[in-house]
Amino acid sequence: MGFMKSISIGLAFIAVLAVAIASSQGDEQESLSNQLRKLSLKNDSPLIYGNAELYEKYVKTSPRPYDVVILFTSKRNCELCDEILTEFEEVATLYRDQGALYPSGTQKRDRKRAVFFLVMPVAKSTEYIFEQLKLKSAPMIVVTHPKFAHMNPEEINDIKKTEFWFITSSDGVVTSKKILDFVNAKTGRSILYRESIFNIMLVFSFLAIILSALLLLLKICKPLFAKTITWFIGAQIFFAICVSGAVSLLLNGFEPFRHRDDGSIEYISNQGDYQYAIESPIVAGLVTLIGVLLIFSVKCTAIKNRFVSWILFAVWGAIFYYSLLQFEDFFRRKMSYEPQFWPPESYVKGPLSRDQGNSL
Repeated sequence: MGFMKSISIGLAFIAVLAVAIASSQGDEQESLSNQLRKLSLKNDSPLIYGNAELYEKYVKTSPRPYDVVILFTSKRNCELCDEILTEFEEVATLYRDQGALYPSGTQKRDRKRAVFFLVMPVAKSTEYIFEQLKLKSAPMIVVTHPKFAHMNPEEINDIKKTEFWFITSSDGVVTSKKILDFVNAKTGRSILYRESIFNIMLVFSFLAIILSALLLLLKICKPLFAKTITWFIGAQIFFAICVSGAVSLLLNGFEPFRHRDDGSIEYISNQGDYQYAIESPIVAGLVTLIGVLLIFSVKCTAIKNRFVSWILFAVWGAIFYYSLLQFEDFFRRKMSYEPQFWPPESYVKGPLSRDQGNSL
């Protein structure tokens, strides 16, 4: 009886000790989160400027219940670093203002960790960090999860393609919107992009100036606006702006084109949700050209000389066909688009009840 009692007391003691250890670890993790939260809310900027000590304490500590987004940058002679730092700070502000400094979600599957933003400049005390991560250039953005704390160099090297963003001039204009999309994808958050009040007021002021100028122009050039050709040219310009994706370029930044690794120039993006600035006039020009050619085909019928009419029709047909092929090529690059005049080999032929073309 006494032996069983001793075992019960021993098990109870072990259980209490385990609970105490787990509680202390939880308190310690929560303490680290609170410390980072205080550092993020200490100043107007939510960025935490780190050093080797902060890196070891908050990034390499395991376990930790939060994600740390790190911008590795250089303190001197790096204009790109300064530009990225400004955009990075804007993203950190969006995360702070939308409550991402705290964990969210009640269910385990929906739970998101708190996210903090750290800036790590190159310095003598941080050189070993750059060497450990095999970082040869700056700036670079790294999203670190709790498992990052105990990863060996080989495991870190494996995640470089997904969690590391080596920013170079070939990335074009790296806006806060692009950085936000990258961080959202890695942290599982859905932080919304919001323009600053200053930028909104600037856009409205710009629109007000344009509207005033148009009204003044309308008053001065009223006879000109009564002509059909003026409205035709105006409609073409307006249509070209809408088709070219100019609004998307204004929101996401201007990148004229991109240099490939082999030195050639890529002027058409293969991504459906992204485009280069040079694509705008090309697409708008093709659409406008096709429309003008259709009008020209009608005008050709009014030519009395049959020979000249046929020559013009032949030239028109060649230009129209080439323009249409180029326009279709844009669609193929952007999305699944492969029209064919003849059915593929796998097409099921047969009577009405069997033919593949009669099934929805």
